[in-house]
Amino acid sequence: MRILIGIEAYYPLKAGSAYAAYRLATGLANRGHDVFVVTPGEGFKVHKTVEGKITVYRVGSFPILGSGLRIAPFARYYVAPIVEEIKPDVIHVEDHFFVSWSLIDYARKHKIPLVGTNHYHPRNLIHYLKLSPNIEKRLEKLAWKHFNTIYEQLDIITTPSETSKQIMLANGFGRAVHFKKPIRVISNGIDMDYFKPFPKKELAGVAKKYHLNGNFKKILFVGRLEKEKSIDITLRAVQLVSKKIDVKFFVIGVGSERDELEKLVTELGISDRVTFLGGIPDEDVRRIYSYCDLFVTASTVELQGLVVMEAMASGLPIVSSQGMALRELVEEGRNGYIFPNGNYKIAAEKILLVLRDSDKAKNMGKASLELIKKHDFDATLDKYEQSYKDARLQKIRVPLKKMAIAAQKIVLNSLIIFILGLVLVGTASAMEIYRNRGEFHDVYLATKTKTKYLTQKTKDLARNIKTAL
Repeated sequence: MRILIGIEAYYPLKAGSAYAAYRLATGLANRGHDVFVVTPGEGFKVHKTVEGKITVYRVGSFPILGSGLRIAPFARYYVAPIVEEIKPDVIHVEDHFFVSWSLIDYARKHKIPLVGTNHYHPRNLIHYLKLSPNIEKRLEKLAWKHFNTIYEQLDIITTPSETSKQIMLANGFGRAVHFKKPIRVISNGIDMDYFKPFPKKELAGVAKKYHLNGNFKKILFVGRLEKEKSIDITLRAVQLVSKKIDVKFFVIGVGSERDELEKLVTELGISDRVTFLGGIPDEDVRRIYSYCDLFVTASTVELQGLVVMEAMASGLPIVSSQGMALRELVEEGRNGYIFPNGNYKIAAEKILLVLRDSDKAKNMGKASLELIKKHDFDATLDKYEQSYKDARLQKIRVPLKKMAIAAQKIVLNSLIIFILGLVLVGTASAMEIYRNRGEFHDVYLATKTKTKYLTQKTKDLARNIKTAL
């Protein structure tokens, strides 16, 4: 199958949706599909590259100041020739921004099957505008309305968690009278051959490289250093924890909040307890998971939580906020603990519950490995392949449905005419009795002629039905 994926933020950008799209594209390509990606790139020309088994088209775009993201407002001028060159069997959009929006418009005009996945919540973007809470709330409503208008045009709609599905429905998705397609919940999935517990002997290299060695307990966070990740809450919790036990907090990721977070670390007096490792290679990240004792996140806006899934697949216990879909991954007391959003004091208590009890931490790590199995990446690929097939079938079913309606009309008309014919034939037979008496001779002749005509009409319609079906 020739699959075209459209997304505004693609790997190597450090964002969950970018990683999810990249891993999906890679997984599909490894299964033998021809996979193409359209995404913003630097400059104003189209740059076509082959990255592994994936062909990537990077179109002209502008940077969004302070976010590391790029937008392609003129994507529709690039999309047509790209799609015409690729000739995809299905288009899969991973958001509703300029690239995807342009692909949706093109696909609808040319009857190309459309699948869309939602990784989006307006709060992840609106906070960059730094507006008042009231204006942000109104803007969020408008953003959802815009999203709904675009995504309700798709053939198949997916989202990575049940929480995300309910958020979409609560914000008006699918309320349009004509829209009757269900939202499919398909996990982003996790490659458990890639993210897995590593033996300690295989971790000496990363431990030395990033100065992880020591008898202290190791807390880890991986992700973008942005406001919605609430890393300041984790830092305040670490300060409280550090007064009770010997602990260090390692932060992997880049983002616009780093300077502010480093200032907070100094203010809290925990500079010797916190290390910002920045953006580091994925090969090192997956090993660092195994070297640490606990994964902590205070994020408030998560439609699944890809890094939490990575930590679980690496055998770590989790302490998490109630950040939307995170409650689907963390089972209280089984593979970790959950604390109220923004409450660093309770977060500190939960962290101590894990780190003070080695047996509990070990058992919770085992529970993480068990719970993550239902997010196996092969199952995710199976579900997307089926969604692509279903989207293609829908495009076939629409004209077939129209043909079926036309055939039903022919059959109904034929039946009516046939019944009328029988009635008239019966009437003609009755009149035959009186023919010799001459009382109804003229009526008889007219009825017989009409019956002959209707009988021929019925035969013609029957022939049309056979042709239509």
